[in-house]
Amino acid sequence: MNNFDSNSEHESIEFHVSYDNDLSGVYYHEFVEENTRISFSRDSSLFLMGDVTKPFYKKTQLNKMTKAELIELDDKYQLLQPYDTDECLKQEYIDTLVNVTIKQYYEYLAENYSWGNITGQFEHDYYTSNGYSQGDSILVVSVDKPFTKETKAYIDHVFWDSPVYISIEIGDNEEIREWDLMDDYYEYDKDQVVKKLNEMSDVSDYAKQWLADNLPNEPKYSY
Repeated sequence: MNNFDSNSEHESIEFHVSYDNDLSGVYYHEFVEENTRISFSRDSSLFLMGDVTKPFYKKTQLNKMTKAELIELDDKYQLLQPYDTDECLKQEYIDTLVNVTIKQYYEYLAENYSWGNITGQFEHDYYTSNGYSQGDSILVVSVDKPFTKETKAYIDHVFWDSPVYISIEIGDNEEIREWDLMDDYYEYDKDQVVKKLNEMSDVSDYAKQWLADNLPNEPKYSY
């Protein structure tokens, strides 16, 4: 929107405010590339955040197990099985199982559990992110550290929201963008945008008032 047709004595003003679906797609693909995705059940996804190449089992933990328990554990991953268990020493099972990675553990869960019971097997902090439509949910496991409130909000935004794009051009001034006007790029608040504009010394009173009168209450969707 602009004031080109109605302005003759003040500086020209033009702005665009919309949800940036293209940038939303970029953020989503970056998340998928940076983390480990495991599909399970029907159309369900489990994402692992952190270093999934680390061993899942500690050697001290395996040393405390009986040979029968180690055989049962090995059977999950089919590492030494289906060889004759009498031919394998307890130490062989320990040396093999200590190399099972975090990724392998969660791949096993994905193959053997459903959405309804898989979280009971998680050994790390996890978060269920829900979309706006019924059935839109994904599971995210953090293998390095517990989730923070900020990380959970970041995940919700990446999967279900689009960031806001704002561009305001006033006369010959430099372009004003969303990072100048918003604390959270996903939460458009016209009152906050107007307040920040009013705090800018290089924006004229005319421009401030015209923008306050014409900025949208909600961004439009770009397709």
